[in-house]
Amino acid sequence: MLLQILAYTEQSKLNSNQELTSLNDKMQEYKKQIDQQSRSRHSVNESYDTLGGDCPQPLSNNYDKKIDEVMQSSADGKVSLQ
Repeated sequence: MLLQILAYTEQSKLNSNQELTSLNDKMQEYKKQIDQQSRSRHSVNESYDTLGGDCPQPLSNNYDKKIDEVMQSSADGKVSLQ
């Protein structure tokens, strides 16, 4: 019985680590996409500004901070948004 509990515990830990790795990979990809979109919007804004137009600013770094917070909390074994 003790061996079954140990095996279950080890399997649960392995599954948890795999899910965490997958989540971190997805968050990195999402952050990369947001970064690319932000750069794209920034270049569009620069082009528009050279024409004398007024355009809203690209996404703030607040999104990057939130993503970093989630990645850090998930690395610590708990996911939380503040």
